[in-house]
Amino acid sequence: MKKANEDIRTVLKESGVKQWELAEKYGKSETGFCAMLRHELSGEEKARLFMLIQEIVDERNENKKKRQERLQNMSKEELVEMIMQR
Repeated sequence: MKKANEDIRTVLKESGVKQWELAEKYGKSETGFCAMLRHELSGEEKARLFMLIQEIVDERNENKKKRQERLQNMSKEELVEMIMQR
């Protein structure tokens, strides 16, 4: 038996976005969001969720890019200090 909203679940898994992250971006509690996914959503609602998933992925990529740029601009001493602080 196929689960409701299997397409949403598949995109979440493939993108690495967690349900709680999407729930937060959507403005619902994780519990409420999971309950919402138990019943097939309208095409319009799915489109909104797909768009939010893409926003989360884009934000991650932007943050990753900024981190990489910061690391590239650090001196060896700064890198060692950063590692030692962890």
